[in-house]
Amino acid sequence: MSELEAELSGLREAGRAKGKTKASSNISIPRGDLTLVDLQTESLGFVSLASSLDPYRIVKEVLERALISGLSRSRYLQRLTPVSQVSKADADSLRILATGVLHARLGFDPSAAQTYKVEPRLRSSMVLDREEVIRIVADAVPKDAGHTVELKGPSCWIVVEGVQTFISIGVLQDYERLGKYNYQTCITQGVAREDKTKEPPSVTASMEAKTVARPRGDGDNDASNMTTREVDTVPGETAN
Repeated sequence: MSELEAELSGLREAGRAKGKTKASSNISIPRGDLTLVDLQTESLGFVSLASSLDPYRIVKEVLERALISGLSRSRYLQRLTPVSQVSKADADSLRILATGVLHARLGFDPSAAQTYKVEPRLRSSMVLDREEVIRIVADAVPKDAGHTVELKGPSCWIVVEGVQTFISIGVLQDYERLGKYNYQTCITQGVAREDKTKEPPSVTASMEAKTVARPRGDGDNDASNMTTREVDTVPGETAN
């Protein structure tokens, strides 16, 4: 068993264990519904899910939790890209794949029209080039539905993953807010958000602390006692 397979198994076990007490807040994937697919490509792996599971929901929930908590649950995960289907990496297969996926994910309702950007990611693929992928995918977007190209800040990104002789398509929402679906970026943003909620000591508190540290002389009056009481409450402790 590889290190990644061992980690996936550990996540499944953790999800089941925690699900006994907080089932509504943990992702629990039964054994057999998740399979690691090794395409012998460095730093890239595919995970196949059972048809009853929604890869978009699962990936987005993992990223949302990382963004909120800033806590890492994996040493290996980098970018997570949910995709709808996989096909051969040739022009005709891509055209059929894109038509099916985009018609289902984007729809034909003009009132729900979206802006989009096509993002090809081709690794070890010599069958299709970037420009051809963009053209084929853009042509498959439902016509007369109001969907338009937007290169800056689109409402969804159409990510095309090409690896060797296989290609897949995913339609991703909140792409930029979720760090372009980069798990480590979401964690970093979560940590930064957590740090901002911690209020630094105020200048007044520092000045008052210095006042308290000053040896009391005969000329001190009751005002120094008042300052001491204020300093006692600055760090969050209740004064007696």
